[in-house]
Amino acid sequence: MAEKRGAAMNLEYVIAIVLLVVLVVFVFLYMSGAFSGSSDWWSNLFGGKVNIGAVKQGCEAACIGSSEPDWCTKQRNVVFDNNKNNPNNRKWTCDELAKKGMIEGLGPCDNIMCSASASMRCLDLTPQFCGQSNCRVQWMSQDNYDRRLRDDVGPGKQYKEISIIPSSYVSDEDKAAHQGEVCVKAVSN
Repeated sequence: MAEKRGAAMNLEYVIAIVLLVVLVVFVFLYMSGAFSGSSDWWSNLFGGKVNIGAVKQGCEAACIGSSEPDWCTKQRNVVFDNNKNNPNNRKWTCDELAKKGMIEGLGPCDNIMCSASASMRCLDLTPQFCGQSNCRVQWMSQDNYDRRLRDDVGPGKQYKEISIIPSSYVSDEDKAAHQGEVCVKAVSN
């Protein structure tokens, strides 16, 4: 009987050690920012809150780390206030936020140049930004984009995702030909 008691105790220690290892891995991943993409999901689940401080920190980290994809192309869902009708409460890149002075204290990143693809036309960016067949890149008026983002994005609606491609990826000639419009990535449902 004493042997069974010791065997059960060993099993309890093994289970406790496995749980501890899982917890340590989870804490490490959390601290390293591996779950940063899910923060929008959490904030929307619990009622989107103003997150400009967290976005500013993420952008500063991208600049300090010279992470061109995080600074130039990663779209961050920025909530400036709790007004759902605020057109600025949308996805932005750090580069766009810095160039437009949207977040106080967030300036241009001298370590990173985002215009590596600046000779491209908007329509030519489809292979770069779309990895699936139901995705396309196109020009769209700002008003049409805002309306579609508000009314046509979500489960059971026309688009799964619609987002603005940073203007630094589009040539000046193409931008001049499409004044008042934004280059948009649209993923259909």
